[in-house]
Amino acid sequence: RNRKHFEPRTKCRVEFEGVGRCQFGSRCRFAHRESEVGLAGYDSLMAARAPRAASGFVFLCDKKTRGDVMRLELFGLPKSNLRKMEAEIDDDTKLFLYDFKQNSVTGPFAKEGAPGVDLVPEAFGGRFPAQLRFRPGVSKRCVSKRRHRAGPLDEDETRQLLADLAAGDEVDDPHAAPGWIFVCNAKQQDEILSKRLFALREQRLELLKTRISRSTALFLYNRESNRILGLFTPDGTPELDIDPDAFAQKFRAQLRFAVTYPPGLQVCRAIREYEGGPLTTAEVEAFRHDLRAFPTTIDDSIAADDSSP
Repeated sequence: RNRKHFEPRTKCRVEFEGVGRCQFGSRCRFAHRESEVGLAGYDSLMAARAPRAASGFVFLCDKKTRGDVMRLELFGLPKSNLRKMEAEIDDDTKLFLYDFKQNSVTGPFAKEGAPGVDLVPEAFGGRFPAQLRFRPGVSKRCVSKRRHRAGPLDEDETRQLLADLAAGDEVDDPHAAPGWIFVCNAKQQDEILSKRLFALREQRLELLKTRISRSTALFLYNRESNRILGLFTPDGTPELDIDPDAFAQKFRAQLRFAVTYPPGLQVCRAIREYEGGPLTTAEVEAFRHDLRAFPTTIDDSIAADDSSP
């Protein structure tokens, strides 16, 4: 008797056809998707279904939370996302920050350590305890071509986002300060200018790295002569002990700088006393104006110091 010829079944009748969820799940010996068709044997099928980290992963922010993200070098999501972060992010996963208010993407970043709960408990007002540290560096920002949700990206989505960013604007650090003012006395001023080196105490190194970029305008305030000196620009990145013998080894967080030419080193009288730290855009512009409009010289400032009672 002739028998009808049947080909061996290779596709799951439920999952592959989109009828529903297969009751055997990932243990099913039949293909659930086109990419699994033709795999040789059960072991190959199980290997193809083994969990893999995502090619990319998107975190969300708005104008308010972006500050915490960049200042703390920390991504955050609701606690329910922790397992997803652990499963989908490895050392090769590209990380992106999507500002859903401005519809812009910044990245890529790389993870620093493993995801955890409340790595920085006070971050984001405690609203996003599933957290992951990342390494800062030169990244780019672009207008997003679509809206993004927090979570993993496949290879095609990651490749497209990287291509969009390649054509975007370069940002050293989206949270970098427009300006920074260092404070010194007369003796320190001489060493600073001769070595072209700003310095702070060691514990402030990470702050300098976070807040100072190549575009940050630098100024020096001499509290003894009450003078502002500038304009300077960073010549490299903040590091520990660039000159180990400088400043009697008291100020080890150091930054090389260059004098902006033209016009070269300028000096003006300060209108008030200043504490060292970041400057706003308005403060930077005010210093620039005063250096141009009310110039004096370093010699004048020294003479004023010598004549003071």
